[in-house]
Amino acid sequence: GLFALKLIWNLTVPFVLLGRLRANPDGPRSGISMASGVEVLLLLAAVGLSAISVGEYWVSRPLLIAGWGSAAILFTYIALYMVGAIGGWFVTRKLPRPPDSSSKS
Repeated sequence: GLFALKLIWNLTVPFVLLGRLRANPDGPRSGISMASGVEVLLLLAAVGLSAISVGEYWVSRPLLIAGWGSAAILFTYIALYMVGAIGGWFVTRKLPRPPDSSSKS
């Protein structure tokens, strides 16, 4: 549960930052703490609990949990970077302005 919430947080952060940038492009920049170690600790806890669980279900396979968890963490950081880079470019690029029609003589 907490692991999934942290991954959702990672996926939403770039959109929040882009929204702030779009709302005030010339304003002060602010950041959001990513706390990267949280995912690793939560994944290690999940793998540990998986190792001590009994049964024939997928939750009883620590290597499976570690593999999918690591892939999920990697995916969220790649998505964060891509959305930040592409979205930041779109938000901050300067579009040519049409000529001002009120200044014509």
